[in-house]
Amino acid sequence: MIFIEYRSIDTAEDKILRLEKLNSRLVNLLWVAVQISTEKKPATVNQIIVNGFSQLADIPRCSMFLLEPGVGLTEAAACGRIPGEVRWPCPAVTEMLSTALVNPNSRTATFCLTIPDFRCRQCPHRDCVIRVAVVCLFHSSTGETQGILCAFSTHCPDINRDTQMLLDLYSNQVGLTLENISLNQKLQEFAFVDPLTGLYNRRHFYERLQGELARSTRKNEKVSLLMIDVDDFKQYNDTFGHIAGDGVLRRLGAILKSTVRQMDVIVRYGGEEFTVILPETDLTGAVAAAEHIRYNIENAWFVNRKVTVSIGAASFPDQATDLNQLVEVSDRAMYAAKKAGKNQVATID
Repeated sequence: MIFIEYRSIDTAEDKILRLEKLNSRLVNLLWVAVQISTEKKPATVNQIIVNGFSQLADIPRCSMFLLEPGVGLTEAAACGRIPGEVRWPCPAVTEMLSTALVNPNSRTATFCLTIPDFRCRQCPHRDCVIRVAVVCLFHSSTGETQGILCAFSTHCPDINRDTQMLLDLYSNQVGLTLENISLNQKLQEFAFVDPLTGLYNRRHFYERLQGELARSTRKNEKVSLLMIDVDDFKQYNDTFGHIAGDGVLRRLGAILKSTVRQMDVIVRYGGEEFTVILPETDLTGAVAAAEHIRYNIENAWFVNRKVTVSIGAASFPDQATDLNQLVEVSDRAMYAAKKAGKNQVATID
């Protein structure tokens, strides 16, 4: 159902009041736009968006649904919900939202939809009196639907031309803002990820290790570090080529991911060196973890020949008092493993 505005002849005073009200709402729209464009946390952004939509539509009960590939519509934020109410969307609302996604007017206008009858056994909202939703779809700059803003009402609200214009402007702003947030998140991920192995890179390593050391100090816990170097890697590259060498590094990254705990942090430190941060782990536990890694790599299948690694282990605060010292001690331990014959784990007393 598209909103149709029936206009009466306005007096000069009516026009002034209308312009003043529109100006005030435009200021509010600008303020909300500034808030959502400067906030970094997605959950907070979503809540600001749905609150702003509620103010503009002048309807307390609103929800924001995001369209996720392979999943469908999921509620990201809401306001005006009755305490203890079950979460949306229920079957009736899902049907209504699906209708909104294919509505030919959805890309250009705010529109109103009648929610199908709630009185079905499967619907937890069968006693709900809501029958109408004001719907705004928001899209990316390429026109892809990102989600839906809905304001739920017991009757068809009075949405005039000014309100419809504001909601359309708002939905456009929401789409661009969410797209920018998504792009920034991807850029941050790229900045911290090694493109060859998909592991964290050296830049992320120092930030993450500093955070783990601070956390361990607060909680009086141990943190250990493994420094891992591929044995005779230069010889491997000279013999089989750098493309084959890249394949070895990717394979090592996969083995490390499948070997360590979920809480551990794996990093490609540089070249053929890897490092693993082990939270809540003392030196004894670090040596056991390093031996597990060494064994799995030694017994893994590689294309051209067997690959082995030498690993140095160090622990904070027993062997180091700060980040640089912990890296230095683990590095020295790794070189001690090399010197002792490679394909082994070593520590520094």
